[in-house]
Parts: sequence; structure tokens; C-alpha cells
Amino acid sequence: MQIGRRTYEQVLSESVLPTTMLKEKLKTRHIAVGCAFTIRKAKDLSQAEFAKLIGVPTGTYQGWEQGRRKPTGAALSLLRIIARKPDTVEMLKELLKNRS
Repeated sequence: MQIGRRTYEQVLSESVLPTTMLKEKLKTRHIAVGCAFTIRKAKDLSQAEFAKLIGVPTGTYQGWEQGRRKPTGAALSLLRIIARKPDTVEMLKELLKNRS
């Protein structure tokens, strides 16, 4: 799959699809990770910064992007939310800033 090569605009345009269509597209882990990669790049975040935002070790996130590992559970759910609503990244940044 070439999800990681899609543009931020493509991800955003798909984010306004009806929920049922978007759910079908986000069922696989690869698509959720690919969208997260695209959004991470568009927001100019390193893998370490993005991993911290979603609460996973950097190595784990790198493994997802490289296809060595697959996200599960809460992390996968969060990636799907980010794929649907990329502005979630900004909300997570604000929450982390307020916790410090």
C-alpha cells in the first residue's frame, strides 16, 4: 500500500467522507498508520514527537511506520481518530503542554 505517500490534502479530503465510507477505509492498521505518517509529516513532527503525543515508545511508532509492528488497542483507536480528524494532533499537543 502506498498510503504513506498520499498528501495531507488527500487525507483531509477523505476526512469529510460519510462516516460509513471512512470506517471502511480505516479498518486496516496499514491505512491508519499511513494516514498518521502523512499527518505527522504535514505537522512537521519527528517520529519521537509524534510517539510522545500518542503515548507510545518511539521505537514502537517507528516499527509501525516501517511495517515491522502493527498498532493495537487504544493506540490503533487513537491513530484512527487522528486519521479522521487531523486537528486532534493540535489538541494532543495542548494537553501535553498543560500537563507539564
